[in-house]
Amino acid sequence: MAYSRNDLIIGSGALFPIILSENNKGETGWYPVMGDPNLIKHNLKTLVEYHIGQRFRQEYYGTRIWECLEEPAVPLLLYLVNQFIRDSIELYEPRIIFSKVKGYMVGSKIYLDITYKLDTNYDSIQIEFKDLTKDI
Repeated sequence: MAYSRNDLIIGSGALFPIILSENNKGETGWYPVMGDPNLIKHNLKTLVEYHIGQRFRQEYYGTRIWECLEEPAVPLLLYLVNQFIRDSIELYEPRIIFSKVKGYMVGSKIYLDITYKLDTNYDSIQIEFKDLTKDI
């Protein structure tokens, strides 16, 4: 079986929510995917959703952006969010190279637009965190 470049960089894994599909034998089930950029997007979503100390047995997984919740919306806040996300991505997501975070507020909500590149592919991929209650 020949692997594509994305298969080797991104790897394989299961996507959530569970989607039943048919394999090459005609069997229906929940199968892992290979080289799908959604694997990285789901990992980044999880990384942003968890704050450090929240996961049992992975106490250092997550970001520190929860520390910014009560801070005023000033340029320093965006710098802190950018740095906290950068630190977490560099530590827990070796498949990508962090580029930048653009943050903006609409009413009382903060929207984050994280831009990154695959480590050896250099194709720019962008993900927006507008509503973490919906699937990517």
